[in-house]
Amino acid sequence: MGSLVGEAKKAYEYGLYAATVTLSQMAVERTLRHRVGRPRGLSFGQLVRIAYSEGVDIEPTSLQGLGRLRNRIVHEGYLPIREEARWALKVALNNVERIEEGGLLRRLFRQLLGR
Repeated sequence: MGSLVGEAKKAYEYGLYAATVTLSQMAVERTLRHRVGRPRGLSFGQLVRIAYSEGVDIEPTSLQGLGRLRNRIVHEGYLPIREEARWALKVALNNVERIEEGGLLRRLFRQLLGR
């Protein structure tokens, strides 16, 4: 699991809920960019849509919600409550794990099919 997810867990344990959400979103974004190989110019929402359309095993609705929550924090100064931070961390953990597993399976299938 990525180091950003570990940092998000630590932030949650220390009650740093805005950092938890932000680090959770960053962990998913970094993992998606690595798997899909897309440039930095795409927004998180665009990246999620492209990854999902390419068959990456993610939860697009939850990830879109995570992106919106992160944007509220960064652009509006919103301070999330504990439950929101816990939810964000859970979304990140679930999706990073799925992306990492799915990326490996996808590569293996491509090798088997000769693509």
